[in-house]
Amino acid sequence: MWFKRGFSGNCCGPETASEAVKEAFDAVREAFGDTEVEHALPVDVTEEADGSYQVRASLPGFKREDVQLQLTDDVLHISGTRNEAGAAEAKYLVRERAQGAFARRVKLRDATENGIKAELKDGVLTVRVLKATPQAKTVPIE
Repeated sequence: MWFKRGFSGNCCGPETASEAVKEAFDAVREAFGDTEVEHALPVDVTEEADGSYQVRASLPGFKREDVQLQLTDDVLHISGTRNEAGAAEAKYLVRERAQGAFARRVKLRDATENGIKAELKDGVLTVRVLKATPQAKTVPIE
């Protein structure tokens, strides 16, 4: 087992440390099997001059039908799956590109479902979400 063997040699170099981490993950995969993992999706969120939000995520190689968007209770849900044909049969020497499911939730305060626009172009998903306009509420005095 990887945890009983420990580290051999100098563990201070990044090459040795990365090999130890890879060995640990390989041991976990060997013990539990290769299961589908939900991968994190890095995003950039900006507030535009008009008060709307712009969310951008890098999704190289994805098609529109691979990605789902949903806005619920001020939270934008971005999810999808990447499964390349023939990937299971291939004998990988190095495999760093994520396969399987990914998901990301982004809190957007005062977001509204009206007027959401999304575009996937050149591997970048851009989502524009409008903010709800504050409504004055008259409160009756009892």
